[in-house]
Amino acid sequence: MLAQEELVHFQMAHDIIKKRGYTLGRERKDSYVNELYKFMSKGGSRLQSMAERLLFSAMIETRSCERFKLLSAEIKDPELSKFYHDLMTSEAGHYTIFIGFNRKYGKGIEVDKRWQELGTFKV
Repeated sequence: MLAQEELVHFQMAHDIIKKRGYTLGRERKDSYVNELYKFMSKGGSRLQSMAERLLFSAMIETRSCERFKLLSAEIKDPELSKFYHDLMTSEAGHYTIFIGFNRKYGKGIEVDKRWQELGTFKV
């Protein structure tokens, strides 16, 4: 369901791009994601690795949510403001899914402690 929702978001963004007479460019590397990946703990048990990947995904969704909130509040274009607001709401749900999975399946993992550490990460 989450993957389907992400594909719908991509299609919506692509439709707006086309409607406004632009074309989709090449994918750019995301320096934040690349640097956050370096900050992730490597090794450990399979459970620790899964927990780390879920927290990594949650942090990406959290930062997306924050960016979309700012964009929706500051942009003067009503269509884009609503689009970014809707994405913000969706990303907030995604982040909670990843955190919830971690709490449910990451027994014995200090999820909250690691989440706090990831929250301090700056590029």
